[in-house]
Amino acid sequence: ISTTASGSSSSSSSTSESTEATTNGNSEATTEAAAESTTEIKFDNYTVEGLQDLLFNTEDPNTAGKILEFAGFEYDAEQCIYYSQMEPLQRYFGFNYIYDMMAPIAGMYYDTKRIQFDYAGKDWMIQLWKGQYGITAGAEIGLYNKTDKIMQYDCASNDELITMSFDFYNQNEYVFSRGPEKHWWLTGFKVFHAGVPMAIDLDIVLEFPDVQMANAFEQGLKEVAKTSFLDPITYKRTAKTFKIHW
Repeated sequence: ISTTASGSSSSSSSTSESTEATTNGNSEATTEAAAESTTEIKFDNYTVEGLQDLLFNTEDPNTAGKILEFAGFEYDAEQCIYYSQMEPLQRYFGFNYIYDMMAPIAGMYYDTKRIQFDYAGKDWMIQLWKGQYGITAGAEIGLYNKTDKIMQYDCASNDELITMSFDFYNQNEYVFSRGPEKHWWLTGFKVFHAGVPMAIDLDIVLEFPDVQMANAFEQGLKEVAKTSFLDPITYKRTAKTFKIHW
């Protein structure tokens, strides 16, 4: 009887060790597979829209950070925000209204204002955005132009940049700021921050290179202000500089 009990005990111990080894092995294999899966993502195989879908649908901050860095964004550790560099991927594709139409599919819910005007033989547009971008809340100022009567805009070139800045508020509380700097696409996205567009306020400053461009912009801004009832946009102008609240 003693021998049998001892044998059973040894068998049970062996089985337990085997099960533990198998469990640990499976756990390690799963962890390694997950790590490999993350590192195997080849971002250069994605379109801009595909990267946006991947970014705003992920809940993994490491994956989000890698996507943003690949797409031409940098991280401001002091303010905990990502922001666009001068040469992100988007600069090579311009802008089309379809991007805004498809935004909710990619987990982006924002309000936007398009200020259109004619200047120096081109159709110009300064577009403003604010809202929720996946796991971030943020805002954008974009500067675009075109010469053809089509929907597609080109991003402003380096010799067409204007000085931009904005302060971002959520529910009347200051969150972060960007600029002032010369740019064509000034952005800021606060990580792990929730923001309903109507609860977000932007204090924007735009400085134009000459009075003629400022005059043309003001005409477009007035038209937009006339139709902004639910989320009004107001401004004050001093020479070539506009202070806009939205």
